[in-house]
Amino acid sequence: YNPPTKPTGLPSAAAPAAPPPIPPRCPLKPHRPPAPTPRPTRSGKMNKERLMKMAGAVRTGGKGTVRRKKKAVHKTATTDDKRLQSTLKRVGVNTIPAIEEVNIFKDDLVIQFLNPKVQASIAANTWVVSGTPQTKSMDPSHLPIIWP
Repeated sequence: YNPPTKPTGLPSAAAPAAPPPIPPRCPLKPHRPPAPTPRPTRSGKMNKERLMKMAGAVRTGGKGTVRRKKKAVHKTATTDDKRLQSTLKRVGVNTIPAIEEVNIFKDDLVIQFLNPKVQASIAANTWVVSGTPQTKSMDPSHLPIIWP
């Protein structure tokens, strides 16, 4: 048994030095890895105009919005058609069957519908003609085409 010796106040050469303390991370700012650098083009540099064009093409809103691959295009034709049908239902139109042709005369033009869908409300003085129109002039040479 060896009794402990008196400390001299100086560290011995055999004792390892303690590492410096690690400063704690700030709890308000989490650590983020550095942002990836853009890939260079074949010439070795990134073309700034091309990068700005690509960034502008995918941003659909202002500064703080998410970038998307492509802009979503909403189809409004069906909603417009539904709105029109609900309004016509409110007016009280009825479908008139077995109409083969409708001609609308306007100035020197004839708007012709072949096999149209015709709806009417006599009380509201409303007629609805839907279909694909053909516009023809009232030239005498076209009259046999309009009225066979």
